[in-house]
Parts: sequence; structure tokens; C-alpha cells
Amino acid sequence: MSQEQPKSFNIHEWKTFFTNNSLEESVAYLYQYADDLVFYVGVYTDTLSSMEFMRSNLVNGFFQSLDPKAMRNTFGSGLIHDGKLVFAMMFSGGDMPELFKDSSLYDTYKWTKVDFEEFKKIMYYELFNNSNSFQQFICK
Repeated sequence: MSQEQPKSFNIHEWKTFFTNNSLEESVAYLYQYADDLVFYVGVYTDTLSSMEFMRSNLVNGFFQSLDPKAMRNTFGSGLIHDGKLVFAMMFSGGDMPELFKDSSLYDTYKWTKVDFEEFKKIMYYELFNNSNSFQQFICK
């Protein structure tokens, strides 16, 4: 990797790095700072439609309901995992930001704090490898 690493993890900088570098470099960068991050998985609690456009609307609607300030230090994906609509999110700063919890759709998901290994099970295969991925987002 040619860029000098920051002293602590900055998700916004990593998203820029992720966009402009190879997958291998981006994943290596992420793994170096996993201890500085907080990971959550949110599972949609209502009945999931079998119609793809409706599932897509749920994912898009959630991200649109977030305050742009909440998204700056957030990275995640909305995807279908094991037949459920799941958001796998990572945050810097110690915990999920309060602005993230202010989303009007926050309560339609059951949010669970997970460790990095559990987060990787969902994100690595679904987002980074793009296998069976429903829809991907890099929060801006």
C-alpha cells in the first residue's frame, strides 16, 4: 500500500481508499483497524416481500431516512442474507451514532452489536465478493 495509514481508523477516509484502490488493499486496510470499529447487524422485523423492487425500496428508503451527518462515519450494506433483509454496518467513534438511531425506520430493524468475525461472515461474502448480493451501498 502506497498511502500512509492514519493513527486511528477514519471510515470516511477508508471509503475514499476503498473506492480508489484494489479490493485486496482495501480489505487489508480495514483489517488493520478492526479494533477501532463497532459493528452492528440489523434484521428487518416485518414480513419481507418476495418482490425485488419492494425489497430494494426498503434498502433505499432506510439510507434516505438517515441524516447525512450520521452517514459520514458509517459504512454498510443492505442485502438479502439467509432469506432476510439485513443491514451490516460499521461505525467509528465507539458506538452507533445517535443520529443513526434517529432514522424514522430505525425501529423496523432489530439491531445487534456483533464482533468483527460475525460482521465479516456477512459483509465479506456479500459485499466484497459480490456473491448473491442483493444491493450494495457505500454511505457517503
